[in-house]
Amino acid sequence: MNKRKEIIPNNLKEYRLKTNLTQVEVATILGFKNQERICHWEKGYNIPNLLNLIKLTKLYKGTLTELYPIL
Repeated sequence: MNKRKEIIPNNLKEYRLKTNLTQVEVATILGFKNQERICHWEKGYNIPNLLNLIKLTKLYKGTLTELYPIL
């Protein structure tokens, strides 16, 4: 398993909370079986692929640079 040493800063949790969604609800909307990926994205362990980033920007009504200010 490839362990990333750096945490990727993001605002995913803040935007999710603004939309009053749980990690489980976001996972379901994106087609995942559980919230593990959402949790890893929010903690900065991984970054979503481009398709999921686009879905998140629409779901959270934010821009890519709002969700990931480092980009």
